[in-house]
Amino acid sequence: MPESKSLIKLLEKFERVRPGHLQFLDAVEIGTVVEDSAWDLSIAAKHFMNMFTDHPYYMNLAAFMLTEDHHDVTSKVNSPKHTFSAVTAKLHRRGVVTDKYAEFVTENADFLDSLINYDLDHNLDNYAVMLAKRLYIKNMPDGTPIERYQDVLMREAVWLNMPREHAIGDHTEDSSLFLCEEALRSDLKTCLDCISKRFQLLADGKYTHASPTKFNSAKTTPDKKKRAQLASCFLIPSGDTIDATSWTINELRQTLASGGGVGSDAVMRSETEFVDGGPGHAHGVQKFTQEAYHVAMTTNQGARPGSITEYISMLHPDA
Repeated sequence: MPESKSLIKLLEKFERVRPGHLQFLDAVEIGTVVEDSAWDLSIAAKHFMNMFTDHPYYMNLAAFMLTEDHHDVTSKVNSPKHTFSAVTAKLHRRGVVTDKYAEFVTENADFLDSLINYDLDHNLDNYAVMLAKRLYIKNMPDGTPIERYQDVLMREAVWLNMPREHAIGDHTEDSSLFLCEEALRSDLKTCLDCISKRFQLLADGKYTHASPTKFNSAKTTPDKKKRAQLASCFLIPSGDTIDATSWTINELRQTLASGGGVGSDAVMRSETEFVDGGPGHAHGVQKFTQEAYHVAMTTNQGARPGSITEYISMLHPDA
């Protein structure tokens, strides 16, 4: 952080975003920690986390410091001014977001930029700040963050409410992909109103989308005729033959790779049943579950392993 940004200004901002908190904390101790950390607020934040036993508000101070540090980094990356449209342009140059999405944001940059209040990032608690940085925020190839959390929310709001021709170009797709019915009408004013309303609800914490929506909104895909999947949970059937179980394992891996969580209905024979024409008894549900587990552990979802649930009837012999 620049040295010109005084401790007084920092504490004044903390009081503004967390009214009434500062009176319960030791301002002198805060200053000492920040100075000893050489104004590296991420280091200072770790110290304040350990002061939680002195007062719970030190955890909020730690979250504030982490967010301020994140804002300082993104301000340098997106110099001279951090705006949603500038972030989108940088992501587009890297090939992270689609052409049509970037085009729509550029055409409506002033309106979209005006909707964002980056101080709302301070509504996140300590855990949420670290989770957002680790999972949802887009980074440079060297790991330096480009987005702030409000940019993630706006990316979701825009992607889910863009006019149809911007969302999928000239390609024909199932209209169920569009969560805002008005977006199908391709009325720009209506779509911008939808974006504004959805973003405000997200920014105010009234609701949130599942992780795949945050991961994949506006994301490019190898097949440009398809949008990146935004849903979180899938139920995939499993059969009782080699081909059927192989298909299920492949579907599990593909779904996990795109950010989804998976449930599988295990209907194969139990380990006590004999396989006609085969080497002996079937392996049962347990062996299949072990294979599914290894699929989950070896499929990267961007800093976290995949998640699989196996369902088995209580009447199944292996239960």
